[in-house]
Amino acid sequence: MHKLMEYRSIFQDYPNVEIKSLKDVNIDINPEENGDSFHANSLIKALAAAQLTKEIVLADDSGLTIEELNGFPGINSSRFMHDVPYDVKCNTIIEMLRDKKNRRAQFHCVITVCNLLDKPLQFEGISHGIIDDKITGKSGFGYDPIFISLAKNKSFASLTEEEKNKVSHRALASQKLISYLKENKLI
Repeated sequence: MHKLMEYRSIFQDYPNVEIKSLKDVNIDINPEENGDSFHANSLIKALAAAQLTKEIVLADDSGLTIEELNGFPGINSSRFMHDVPYDVKCNTIIEMLRDKKNRRAQFHCVITVCNLLDKPLQFEGISHGIIDDKITGKSGFGYDPIFISLAKNKSFASLTEEEKNKVSHRALASQKLISYLKENKLI
């Protein structure tokens, strides 16, 4: 639901674009994300939904990569520690980085669009930052409270929705998608 709200906010200036969830269009799928990259997992999800509708399908795969941890948690960001609350996951990562100097990290997002052309399109956004040594901020979701955006010098969870939707990985990927749609007179 958080991603859906972000996409609706990002596309709010385009009244001819309506963002719906799978639930909104009565599609109930949960494809296995067994790809080896954000690109692959985004494509798996988009193709699974595209087979069940003629509507344009937008799917994303996103996650946090931390340099000191060799890209961990990466494509397993949401599956790291399974059903444990994100404050526990965030504190676990803070602990993993205790006494480490390299705290550089990136949030990645790859959007795949199907049923627009005869082949899927992909758009990538990467937001650069560092991992904080504490949880800060009350908004956002996931790892937002420990990710300090280099563009804003605050945690994603400390940014307003409007601020985050200018610099987040999802916003950057969406901006590339919007540019493509505008260039091709699709919005």
